[in-house]
Amino acid sequence: MGMTEFMNLPPSSLKIYQILQTRKQMTFKEITSHTSYSTRTVRYALRDLNDAGLIGKIPDMTDLRRIYYTINR
Repeated sequence: MGMTEFMNLPPSSLKIYQILQTRKQMTFKEITSHTSYSTRTVRYALRDLNDAGLIGKIPDMTDLRRIYYTINR
């Protein structure tokens, strides 16, 4: 992961990325309540991180409506 990918991300995306580094995986709802960001801000930040290839989505096999976000290693 080069520094240029991080330089193009907004501060909200960087904060969510840092949180995911420490928490391993989180749902959208957990991220929203942990950051106090609006749902729109979290949605856009996750989209930016996913588009940059920095995070991935893992479905919860017990409830396929729930998605966990995690750092790509």
